[in-house]
Amino acid sequence: MPNWRWGLRAGVAIWLGWLAWIEPARLDQGPVLCLFRRLWDVECLGCGMSRALASLLRGDPAGAVHYNILSFVLLPLLVWLAAGGPGRRVESQVEKWIAKSYSAR
Repeated sequence: MPNWRWGLRAGVAIWLGWLAWIEPARLDQGPVLCLFRRLWDVECLGCGMSRALASLLRGDPAGAVHYNILSFVLLPLLVWLAAGGPGRRVESQVEKWIAKSYSAR
C-alpha cells in the first residue's frame, strides 16, 4: 500500500474524531472558509458539512439535516475511507485506466 494512503486514512480518522468531540455550534464562531460564500454571499453544496458531520457523529440527525443533508452520504464514505477505502483491485483498475488515458495521447 502506498505511503500516502496511510496518511490519508490517518488524516480522515483524526478529522472525524475531532468532529465527534467538538460541538457543532462552535464551528459557527470561526471565520468563513468557503471561497464561494465569501465572493457571492451564497452557500455552496459543501457549506455546513463540517457542522452536519459533527451533528451526526454526536447523534443529532435533525441538526445534520439542518446544516447539510448531504452529510448522510458523506459520513459513510469517510468512514469507509478511514477504514481502508478501496482495495488493491480497485486501485489497480484505476492505475490501468490512467495508463490507458496517457498512452492514447
